[in-house]
Amino acid sequence: MKKTGFEYISKREVYLPVMTMMNNLNYCFAKVVKDCEIESDSQDLRLVVISAVNHQLKGFAWLFAAINVVTHSSSRFEDWKDEIDNHSDWLTSEVAQLAMTDNLRKTLAIQVHFAIDNFIDGLYNGNFGIRSASGFIPRVEKVVNEFSLKAYVLSALKALGYMRNCFHNNGIHRNASSKLKLGSKRFDFIKGQSVNYSIKDLLWVVDYSVKALCEIIESDQLMAYIKVLEDKGAVAISD
Repeated sequence: MKKTGFEYISKREVYLPVMTMMNNLNYCFAKVVKDCEIESDSQDLRLVVISAVNHQLKGFAWLFAAINVVTHSSSRFEDWKDEIDNHSDWLTSEVAQLAMTDNLRKTLAIQVHFAIDNFIDGLYNGNFGIRSASGFIPRVEKVVNEFSLKAYVLSALKALGYMRNCFHNNGIHRNASSKLKLGSKRFDFIKGQSVNYSIKDLLWVVDYSVKALCEIIESDQLMAYIKVLEDKGAVAISD
């Protein structure tokens, strides 16, 4: 295998966790449709977030696979490298490949976080009488407490939120220091220090975030909601 700046991960290392996450989401989707007696094509908050995260996972897997194939086995890639290297002393093909890896990490973290953040925010828009909180993590904390959820739910979504936030802070963790345990791995976010986790690490955090999302959706409070769960704030804005 040729060595390049692109972070190489085997097909198994990407597809196994991604397919597991998608299967968990599909099970959760089917459970909501059946037990809550709603149409699968409705704009229910629970179904919307499941579909949104599923789409991001599938897109990530396809794009990562395509880039790996191109960068590691295509003769045209050598032409592409030469073209870049000949036009700039500093923007080398190595830098470009590292940028591709970084963009994949950022896109997955930001889009999955965005979907879950919208879902959590929707729970505050008059559906369950949960008093509003400022910021993603305080809102998650309230949901975890109100619904009596497992501790890892907060840890997983904190880790995802911190990873996402560092992309807007030049890679630096600006919040209070936090050490989060997810399964067999620990993720340290130290105030004022850079956050630089690999795609494998990000997939680990996203996997736990998907489990956390399903935990929220399958909570007694949400499964007892036998009708379409609307984002009332969004409805008010559209009206």
